Amino acid sequence: MGLGLGSGSRVVIVAERAPWLIWTMLAVSRIGAVFVVLDGAYPEKRIETLAGIAMPDAILGSASAAIWGLAADVAIARNVDLVDADAEYPEPTLSSLPAMIAEDQPAYFLFTSGSTGLPKCVACSHIPLSHFVKWQTESFGLIPTDRFTMLSGLSHDPLMRDIFTPLSIGAVLLIPEQDDIYGPGRLLAWFKKVQPSVAHMTPAMSQLLTAGRTTAGALGDLRLVFMGGDSLRPPVIRDLRVLAPNAEVINFYGSTETPQAAGFYRWRDDEDFKTVPVGTGSDGFQLVVMDPAHRPLGFGEEGEIARRPS
Repeated sequence: MGLGLGSGSRVVIVAERAPWLIWTMLAVSRIGAVFVVLDGAYPEKRIETLAGIAMPDAILGSASAAIWGLAADVAIARNVDLVDADAEYPEPTLSSLPAMIAEDQPAYFLFTSGSTGLPKCVACSHIPLSHFVKWQTESFGLIPTDRFTMLSGLSHDPLMRDIFTPLSIGAVLLIPEQDDIYGPGRLLAWFKKVQPSVAHMTPAMSQLLTAGRTTAGALGDLRLVFMGGDSLRPPVIRDLRVLAPNAEVINFYGSTETPQAAGFYRWRDDEDFKTVPVGTGSDGFQLVVMDPAHRPLGFGEEGEIARRPS
C-alpha cells in the first residue's frame, strides 16, 4: 500500500456494503497483511473496543462513505494511520504471492459475539477458507457463470464465503445496498432485478425475502441456497421454494472458530423433519454428539454437538 504496511501488519477496515470493501480486502491480503472487517453500522464504542482488541497498524475506510468520520475517530483513538481506500498511493514492490504469503499465517481476524463477556478475537489463516472454497465448488457444482449474492453481516464469518467463493471461480458477485436488504419489500425486488443463481443466507433473511411474496416462480434462476446461522425449519424452505422452485436448499452448520461450514445437509422435499438436520461433516470434519463429560453418545441419545477433524 506504500504506507509502511506489509507482511504481518494488521489493518482494521471500517466497512460499508460497497464494492470498495472488496478491493480493500484483496489489497490488504496482497501485501501479506491481516484484515479485520468491522461493520460501520456498529456503535462507535463497539468498533473502538474491537479495534482495541485487534491492535491495528492502520484504520482503513473510504472518504466517499458516510462512515468516513467514524473511521477517522477510531484512527485517532488508536493513534494509527487512517487510509483512504479510494486514494492513490505509490505502488509497493512485492514478492511473488507464493513467496510472500504462507498458507498458515493469519489472513484475517473474526470476533465471537461477546454474548458471554468481551468478544474474543479469532485469527484465521488462509488454509480453512481456501479449503472450504475448493470443497464447496466441487461438491455443489459451482461454475463461473453463477451469480452470487453478498448478504452476510459485514463482521461475520459467512462474509468470507460470500466474497471469496465467487471471486475464486471467476463468478459474479452481486452487492446490494444495505437498504435493499432490510427495507420493507426491497429484498425481493432486488432479487428479481439481479436474478442470482447462488445465495448464502440465514433463515431470518429467507423470511424477509418471502414476506409478502406475490409472484410464484419469480426467482427461477436461483438454483442453490446455503442456509446457516440459526435453526432451519421446513416451512421456511417451503415458502422459499414458492419463489424459487428450482433451488436446492443446503443447511450449513459451523462456528466462528471453524470458521466456515463444519457440517451440511442437503434438504429433500419428501422428508418429515420438524427441524432440518445439521447433517454430516464437510470435508475434513466429523460431527459427533457428546455428553457433559465429552464422551460420544449413541444413536437417539441427546447431547451437545461437537466437531473434530476427520
